Amino acid sequence: MIGKTCRAALAGLVASIGVVLAQGAPTPGGTLTVAMRSSPGNFDCHAGQGYGVMQMLAPAYSTLLKYAPGKYPEIIGDVAKSWTVSEDRLTYTFTLNPDVMFHDGSRLTATDIKATFDRLRDPPQGVSSLRQTELVDIASIDVTDPQTVAFRLKAANPAMLTVFASPWHCIYSAAKLAQDANFPARNIMGTGPFRFVEYATGSKVTYAKFPQYFKKGQPYLDKVEFMIVSSTAVVPALSAGQIDADFFTLGAPLVQQVATARGDKVSFDTAETTVSSFVSFNTRKPIFQDPRVRKALSLAIDRPLGDRNLPRLIAVKGYNPLFRPDTPFSLSSAQLADLPGFGSSVERAQDEARRLLKEAGVPNLSFELLAINSRDPWEAYAIFLIDSWRKIGVQVTKKSQDLAGFLPLVASGDFEAAIDFNSPMSMDPNEVLVKFVPGSPNNYTRMTDETLTKLFNAQKGEADGAKRQDLARQFQMQLLKEAYVAPLYWATRTTSVPSSLQGWKVPPNFSLWLDLADVWLKK
Repeated sequence: MIGKTCRAALAGLVASIGVVLAQGAPTPGGTLTVAMRSSPGNFDCHAGQGYGVMQMLAPAYSTLLKYAPGKYPEIIGDVAKSWTVSEDRLTYTFTLNPDVMFHDGSRLTATDIKATFDRLRDPPQGVSSLRQTELVDIASIDVTDPQTVAFRLKAANPAMLTVFASPWHCIYSAAKLAQDANFPARNIMGTGPFRFVEYATGSKVTYAKFPQYFKKGQPYLDKVEFMIVSSTAVVPALSAGQIDADFFTLGAPLVQQVATARGDKVSFDTAETTVSSFVSFNTRKPIFQDPRVRKALSLAIDRPLGDRNLPRLIAVKGYNPLFRPDTPFSLSSAQLADLPGFGSSVERAQDEARRLLKEAGVPNLSFELLAINSRDPWEAYAIFLIDSWRKIGVQVTKKSQDLAGFLPLVASGDFEAAIDFNSPMSMDPNEVLVKFVPGSPNNYTRMTDETLTKLFNAQKGEADGAKRQDLARQFQMQLLKEAYVAPLYWATRTTSVPSSLQGWKVPPNFSLWLDLADVWLKK
């Protein structure tokens, strides 16, 4: 049978066509020059994290499913032409588009899908899969014929389609993986709309249109160039017309600078996001093994003050932790009030923070805070946090790293506390909470907490909506009462693009719609 998801995919295609017709027929040709704020540590999507990595890799790769451009949260097929879901929700069977080609001229088959997801869920030695925990429900992957692949699950997972649609689950060549499991770490070769041409280290990444791309007529652009510039150089480069677009985000003052310099030659699009930030405390470090210390640091943060002032400088707004406020799994006002740093009186919270530090024997606590060396939002966060903690007698030094240096440090545990982030594609608890499950590859707190593991597993397959909400909220309360992390703020996103750029709408996640297959330059 054809499931509801397939009908949704068809509806998404029709809607996308409607958008194109409303904007006029796409004009082929042209080059788009885009700001790129950091260089990735390697080229492997499966081991990647952060906007900059996805920005660089997305044009070269396809995924099994994808979020429909401009129609979030609708999911449609990418290399999958159609799919069915069994009545018991334990088998997902995909029929592939027959004309998908890798950039080396080989044809994609179901074997490539199986090899990719086997690598994701059970990476060989020396290979990192940061989202491995998302795929633990897959029991087996069976290739029926070159165009058909079936995923059989151990247990039903309400978020499974979002797993198949994750832009981080880039499809790799089974033949290349058989030769070298780490081939993607050093090579960019997929089935995406653009073919990798050149990476001039620290300077520029160039992609050219892939003529054999399976979506006929796409991509529309001839070439995409990513110019690697520091975060402080982005606005001057945009203002001078040296680069065309910035798909990351600009705070209000920076938007004004670009608008003043470029006038009607640029346009801006803004959206709320699914991305939240927080401080991760490394519980393997002696000072953060004591929950009183972690709670004190979360109590000391004046979140209302930050919410009033930070949005004037950087692209953030709101501080409801883990889930956006007034969404099905967010905490109630009463539950929030019971968490460290979310009560009604900042003064009382900071008094309690001083008491806890004294009780823990560290009234003059000092430590190092690791942060990414980008102004928006990491540097502003660090200044705000250090000032908050100074008010309770804590001395903090900041250690800044670019993203390529930051990720190895947090992954290895070579830090005390770090400004961290969560970037799920959706607000489903399986995606939102997985980062905080003990043992998850990108849970940098390194805590061990059996209660969290049990609650996550219990909610993951719960069919009763009310029970699942309750379990997800219990998980959040446990995580935040123990203060393994100290929640900060939600990212907003404002992009700057040339007014001639069509087909772009800012998505609520920084990793979506970066393959640029759907955009064109109006002439």
